[in-house]
Amino acid sequence: MTAYGVAIQKVEVDADTHDKIGKQFKKAIKSNNRLKNDGQKYVNNHHLVSARSFALYGTIFDDAKAIKKAKSLLNRYYKTMTKEGALKYEAVRGHRALFYTGKTITAVISILNILEDGGEQAWTDREIEWVAKAVEFYIDASEDNMKIYKWAKQKKHNKKGDPKIQQMTHNQKGWVRPFVQRYTATHPELVEKVLGQYHVGLYLQNDTRKNGDQWILVDTKCFYHIGER
Repeated sequence: MTAYGVAIQKVEVDADTHDKIGKQFKKAIKSNNRLKNDGQKYVNNHHLVSARSFALYGTIFDDAKAIKKAKSLLNRYYKTMTKEGALKYEAVRGHRALFYTGKTITAVISILNILEDGGEQAWTDREIEWVAKAVEFYIDASEDNMKIYKWAKQKKHNKKGDPKIQQMTHNQKGWVRPFVQRYTATHPELVEKVLGQYHVGLYLQNDTRKNGDQWILVDTKCFYHIGER
Protein backbone atom coordinates (compact mmCIF):
# COMPACT_ATOMS: atom_id res chain seq x y z
CA MET A 1 0.00 0.00 0.00
CA THR A 2 2.86 2.38 0.66
CA ALA A 3 4.15 1.89 -2.88
CA TYR A 4 0.66 2.42 -4.29
CA GLY A 5 0.16 5.53 -2.17
CA VAL A 6 3.36 7.01 -3.61
CA ALA A 7 2.57 5.87 -7.17
CA ILE A 8 -0.86 7.52 -7.37
CA GLN A 9 0.75 10.85 -6.58
CA LYS A 10 2.75 10.53 -9.80
CA VAL A 11 0.65 8.28 -12.06
CA GLU A 12 -3.02 8.76 -12.90
CA VAL A 13 -5.17 5.77 -11.91
CA ASP A 14 -8.76 5.59 -13.17
CA ALA A 15 -11.53 5.34 -10.58
CA ASP A 16 -12.55 1.78 -11.49
CA THR A 17 -9.00 0.45 -11.13
CA HIS A 18 -8.54 2.39 -7.89
CA ASP A 19 -11.73 0.84 -6.51
CA LYS A 20 -10.66 -2.69 -7.46
CA ILE A 21 -7.25 -2.24 -5.88
CA GLY A 22 -8.91 -0.85 -2.75
CA LYS A 23 -11.13 -3.91 -2.39
CA GLN A 24 -8.08 -6.18 -2.45
CA PHE A 25 -6.25 -4.08 0.13
CA LYS A 26 -9.34 -4.02 2.35
CA LYS A 27 -9.59 -7.79 2.23
CA ALA A 28 -5.92 -8.06 3.21
CA ILE A 29 -6.07 -5.76 6.25
CA LYS A 30 -9.32 -7.31 7.52
CA SER A 31 -7.70 -10.75 7.48
CA ASN A 32 -5.38 -9.85 10.36
CA ASN A 33 -6.20 -12.40 13.07
CA ARG A 34 -4.32 -10.45 15.75
CA LEU A 35 -6.95 -7.73 15.68
CA LYS A 36 -10.02 -9.97 15.87
CA ASN A 37 -9.86 -10.02 19.66
CA ASP A 38 -10.18 -6.32 20.36
CA GLY A 39 -10.89 -7.06 24.00
CA GLN A 40 -7.39 -8.25 24.78
CA LYS A 41 -5.68 -6.33 27.53
CA TYR A 42 -2.51 -5.20 25.80
CA VAL A 43 -1.16 -3.99 22.49
CA ASN A 44 2.39 -4.34 21.24
CA ASN A 45 4.44 -3.49 18.17
CA HIS A 46 2.51 -5.98 16.02
CA HIS A 47 -0.68 -4.03 16.62
CA LEU A 48 1.10 -0.90 15.46
CA VAL A 49 2.03 -2.59 12.20
CA SER A 50 -1.69 -3.29 11.77
CA ALA A 51 -2.52 0.29 12.74
CA ARG A 52 -0.23 1.53 10.01
CA SER A 53 -2.06 -0.65 7.47
CA PHE A 54 -5.39 0.82 8.55
CA ALA A 55 -3.96 4.35 8.40
CA LEU A 56 -2.62 3.77 4.90
CA TYR A 57 -5.81 2.18 3.65
CA GLY A 58 -8.02 4.78 5.28
CA THR A 59 -6.15 7.79 3.94
CA ILE A 60 -5.64 6.39 0.43
CA PHE A 61 -9.23 5.15 0.01
CA ASP A 62 -11.06 7.69 2.21
CA ASP A 63 -12.29 5.10 4.69
CA ALA A 64 -13.20 6.84 7.95
CA LYS A 65 -13.71 3.53 9.77
CA ALA A 66 -10.16 2.38 8.96
CA ILE A 67 -8.73 5.71 10.10
CA LYS A 68 -10.67 5.46 13.34
CA LYS A 69 -9.26 1.96 13.87
CA ALA A 70 -5.70 3.19 13.33
CA LYS A 71 -6.17 6.03 15.83
CA SER A 72 -7.78 3.70 18.37
CA LEU A 73 -4.82 1.31 18.25
CA LEU A 74 -2.41 4.22 18.60
CA ASN A 75 -4.24 5.59 21.61
CA ARG A 76 -4.24 2.18 23.26
CA TYR A 77 -0.54 1.85 22.63
CA TYR A 78 0.27 5.25 24.14
CA LYS A 79 -0.97 3.90 27.48
CA THR A 80 1.80 1.26 27.56
CA MET A 81 4.51 3.84 28.33
CA THR A 82 5.89 3.76 31.87
CA LYS A 83 6.54 6.88 33.91
CA GLU A 84 10.22 6.59 32.92
CA GLY A 85 9.42 6.54 29.22
CA ALA A 86 9.93 2.81 28.63
CA LEU A 87 7.55 0.99 26.29
CA LYS A 88 6.74 -1.83 28.66
CA TYR A 89 5.79 -4.54 26.17
CA GLU A 90 8.98 -3.94 24.18
CA ALA A 91 11.27 -3.27 27.16
CA VAL A 92 10.79 -6.83 28.46
CA ARG A 93 12.42 -8.38 25.40
CA GLY A 94 15.76 -9.28 26.98
CA HIS A 95 18.86 -8.21 25.07
CA ARG A 96 16.59 -7.00 22.24
CA ALA A 97 14.59 -4.60 24.40
CA LEU A 98 16.09 -1.49 22.79
CA PHE A 99 15.87 -3.14 19.37
CA TYR A 100 12.09 -3.48 19.70
CA THR A 101 11.77 -0.09 21.38
CA GLY A 102 13.53 1.62 18.50
CA LYS A 103 11.46 -0.14 15.85
CA THR A 104 8.28 0.69 17.74
CA ILE A 105 9.17 4.39 17.89
CA THR A 106 9.67 4.17 14.13
CA ALA A 107 6.23 2.61 13.70
CA VAL A 108 4.49 5.30 15.77
CA ILE A 109 6.21 8.11 13.86
CA SER A 110 5.31 6.52 10.53
CA ILE A 111 1.62 6.19 11.49
CA LEU A 112 1.42 9.80 12.64
CA ASN A 113 3.06 10.95 9.41
CA ILE A 114 0.67 8.86 7.30
CA LEU A 115 -2.33 10.34 9.09
CA GLU A 116 -0.95 13.87 8.80
CA ASP A 117 -0.20 13.43 5.09
CA GLY A 118 -3.74 12.15 4.62
CA GLY A 119 -5.21 15.33 6.09
CA GLU A 120 -6.07 13.80 9.46
CA GLN A 121 -5.40 15.33 12.85
CA ALA A 122 -2.07 13.95 14.05
CA TRP A 123 0.96 15.12 15.99
CA THR A 124 -1.10 16.68 18.75
CA ASP A 125 0.82 18.21 21.67
CA ARG A 126 0.25 14.99 23.60
CA GLU A 127 1.66 12.88 20.76
CA ILE A 128 4.65 15.17 20.25
CA GLU A 129 5.59 14.84 23.91
CA TRP A 130 4.92 11.07 23.95
CA VAL A 131 7.36 10.50 21.10
CA ALA A 132 9.91 12.86 22.67
CA LYS A 133 9.75 10.98 25.98
CA ALA A 134 10.11 7.60 24.26
CA VAL A 135 13.11 8.84 22.28
CA GLU A 136 14.81 10.37 25.33
CA PHE A 137 14.43 7.11 27.24
CA TYR A 138 15.81 5.18 24.26
CA ILE A 139 18.87 7.44 24.07
CA ASP A 140 19.46 7.32 27.83
CA ALA A 141 19.16 3.54 27.86
CA SER A 142 21.50 3.32 24.87
CA GLU A 143 24.10 5.18 26.89
CA ASP A 144 23.45 3.05 29.99
CA ASN A 145 21.77 -0.29 29.30
CA MET A 146 20.97 -0.71 32.98
CA LYS A 147 18.23 1.92 32.58
CA ILE A 148 16.15 -0.66 30.72
CA TYR A 149 17.41 -3.69 32.60
CA LYS A 150 14.63 -3.86 35.20
CA TRP A 151 12.23 -4.69 32.35
CA ALA A 152 14.65 -6.43 30.01
CA LYS A 153 15.65 -9.01 32.62
CA GLN A 154 12.25 -10.66 32.14
CA LYS A 155 13.56 -11.85 28.75
CA LYS A 156 10.10 -12.26 27.22
CA HIS A 157 10.32 -14.07 23.87
CA ASN A 158 14.11 -13.57 23.84
CA LYS A 159 15.72 -16.03 26.24
CA LYS A 160 19.19 -15.85 24.73
CA GLY A 161 21.67 -13.04 25.22
CA ASP A 162 22.47 -10.83 28.19
CA PRO A 163 19.83 -8.14 28.90
CA LYS A 164 22.57 -6.02 30.48
CA ILE A 165 24.14 -5.72 27.02
CA GLN A 166 21.57 -4.46 24.55
CA GLN A 167 21.70 -5.39 20.89
CA MET A 168 22.27 -2.45 18.56
CA THR A 169 21.38 -2.80 14.88
CA HIS A 170 21.10 -0.43 11.96
CA ASN A 171 17.40 -0.88 11.27
CA GLN A 172 16.20 -0.12 14.80
CA LYS A 173 17.07 3.52 14.18
CA GLY A 174 14.73 4.28 11.30
CA TRP A 175 13.08 6.91 13.51
CA VAL A 176 16.19 9.11 13.67
CA ARG A 177 15.82 11.12 10.47
CA PRO A 178 12.07 11.88 10.68
CA PHE A 179 12.43 12.66 14.38
CA VAL A 180 15.32 15.06 13.92
CA GLN A 181 13.63 16.81 11.01
CA ARG A 182 10.40 17.36 12.96
CA TYR A 183 11.85 18.16 16.40
CA THR A 184 14.87 20.37 15.59
CA ALA A 185 12.89 23.59 15.97
CA THR A 186 10.86 22.59 19.03
CA HIS A 187 13.23 20.31 20.99
CA PRO A 188 16.76 21.41 19.99
CA GLU A 189 18.44 20.07 23.14
CA LEU A 190 16.91 16.61 22.69
CA VAL A 191 17.87 16.57 19.02
CA GLU A 192 21.43 17.48 19.96
CA LYS A 193 21.40 14.64 22.48
CA VAL A 194 20.16 12.22 19.82
CA LEU A 195 22.76 13.25 17.26
CA GLY A 196 25.51 13.05 19.87
CA GLN A 197 24.73 9.43 20.76
CA TYR A 198 27.46 7.05 19.55
CA HIS A 199 25.20 4.45 17.92
CA VAL A 200 23.12 7.12 16.20
CA GLY A 201 26.33 8.55 14.77
CA LEU A 202 27.25 5.12 13.41
CA TYR A 203 23.77 4.77 11.95
CA LEU A 204 24.02 8.03 10.04
CA GLN A 205 27.55 7.25 8.92
CA ASN A 206 26.60 3.81 7.61
CA ASP A 207 23.20 4.78 6.21
CA THR A 208 24.70 6.06 2.97
CA ARG A 209 25.24 2.45 1.90
CA LYS A 210 22.34 0.72 3.66
CA ASN A 211 18.57 0.67 3.40
CA GLY A 212 16.43 2.19 6.14
CA ASP A 213 14.30 0.43 8.71
CA GLN A 214 11.68 -1.79 7.09
CA TRP A 215 9.11 -0.75 9.72
CA ILE A 216 8.87 2.74 8.25
CA LEU A 217 8.47 1.25 4.75
CA VAL A 218 10.63 3.85 3.01
CA ASP A 219 14.35 4.54 2.90
CA THR A 220 14.34 7.57 5.18
CA LYS A 221 17.42 9.20 3.67
CA CYS A 222 15.37 9.70 0.49
CA PHE A 223 12.65 11.62 2.32
CA TYR A 224 14.17 13.15 5.46
CA HIS A 225 17.28 15.28 5.01
CA ILE A 226 18.88 16.40 8.26
CA GLY A 227 22.38 17.48 7.25
CA GLU A 228 24.66 14.69 8.41
CA ARG A 229 27.61 15.41 10.58
